[in-house]
Amino acid sequence: MPEFLQRKVSFVQILLTLTGLILMGLLVRNFSFNLLLGTLQNPLLLGLALSVPYACTFFLDSKGWKALFPPSARPNVRRLAYIRLVSEPFTLTLPGGAVIGETFKAALAGKSSGLTLAESGATVILYRFGMGASQFIFISLGLILAYPLLQRRSVEIIGHAGLGNIVALLMGCFAIILVVLFLVVNLVQPARRFLDVGEGVGSSRWRRRWAEVVRGIHTVEGAIVRHFRDHRRSSIAALGLFFLGWIFGALETFLIVRSLGLPLSVEQAFIVESMGSIFRIVGLFLPSGIGGQDWGYAALLSLYAAQDPLAFGASFVILKRLREFTWIGAGFLTLATTLGGKAARATIAEAVDR
Repeated sequence: MPEFLQRKVSFVQILLTLTGLILMGLLVRNFSFNLLLGTLQNPLLLGLALSVPYACTFFLDSKGWKALFPPSARPNVRRLAYIRLVSEPFTLTLPGGAVIGETFKAALAGKSSGLTLAESGATVILYRFGMGASQFIFISLGLILAYPLLQRRSVEIIGHAGLGNIVALLMGCFAIILVVLFLVVNLVQPARRFLDVGEGVGSSRWRRRWAEVVRGIHTVEGAIVRHFRDHRRSSIAALGLFFLGWIFGALETFLIVRSLGLPLSVEQAFIVESMGSIFRIVGLFLPSGIGGQDWGYAALLSLYAAQDPLAFGASFVILKRLREFTWIGAGFLTLATTLGGKAARATIAEAVDR
């Protein structure tokens, strides 16, 4: 098995995960049985809320990822949807699980498309960058809608004035990071300029391993640069598909809130979902943003819930997480019935050795 898959989970990762779980527990204990039971009075609405929007998001994200492959090596959308279904549960549930989940995703994608691990890994990086860029657009639109409300209710929410400005500052920093990454990779190409393969300089195991790593980084960087240079329309199409996926996330929030009995408007649901996703970014090192994102949703919904806002927020989070855990469970079950643990590890090892 590749060495990076054998590394132990760090104490910090375990501590962050436990912190997130504690925060989640503190929130969930405020949920209302009456609110949750009330959703069963309209099971059709609840069923639509917990299944259709995310299924649409899942399909759109898979189709967007397909657009980021070289045209001659694009797997079909169904295959990419399967790959995401069985790989992303690792990313979402394990402390530091992104290393395993995203590598497994790249390995399966490479096996389906005939690309090397470095080349398929480049598509995963492009996918993550596109998701980040589309999320920035989504949050920016939500901030424009929410700015007056955040400024007006700032003291009530955080105890200080200027919450709208704080959120705008965070978004500005995120935008700068995205732009700098894009420019550095495409214009500077730091791996090609500053990382030397070092072939012919000694023959120690360490130097050979270093040469393999650097060649892989060069391949990833080259694939990313070529994609942005030669396939700009595909990049724009992928960005549009990812953005539509975020829109369906707002629809999910709208339907869940309506099933709980709060007459939230479409615009307000857009604000809650877009602003709520900021807490997912802030809680980047928590599995699924657990705890931080949940309290963020509860705080935002408290702006619209006149009675028992904490109970309403907790009930909303339970339904939101129910959908997420259902998909995670489906992913692990699908992996167990189609590949199994040994085959999954062998797939990653085979891709690394290619």
